[in-house]
Amino acid sequence: MDKNKIVSLKYTPISTNKHLYDGLEREFVNKQFKIEIDEKQITFSSLEFSSYQGKYFKNLEKILDSKFFDTMIKEGGFKRRIPASLGYFSKEEHLSIEYFTRGGYIFVFTFGEKQPSRWILVLEGVWEIKV
Repeated sequence: MDKNKIVSLKYTPISTNKHLYDGLEREFVNKQFKIEIDEKQITFSSLEFSSYQGKYFKNLEKILDSKFFDTMIKEGGFKRRIPASLGYFSKEEHLSIEYFTRGGYIFVFTFGEKQPSRWILVLEGVWEIKV
């Protein structure tokens, strides 16, 4: 086990590829996205995504125990982009994955411009942090 890293996660199943937004960029502004987990409601704003307050998924490798990071990749169905040496992960072919930690959970999202002027936000998974 890696020292000084989160060493326990519990996957919270959600409906696969829960689409939170699919539409024009200008309509994305000032949207609120409410996600209910274990009777808690956690809110994300569109501003958090458009201002890059989320963190790239690959950075989780630095804070998670390697065993749990590998498990998270498998549970989430994430794949390394080519070339793999870059260490980037994706679910959709060309969109990046971002994560937020909030309320004792790690939320993983696919976010970006899928087609010109068409933006999507997909909740890919939620993991509860157990310390």
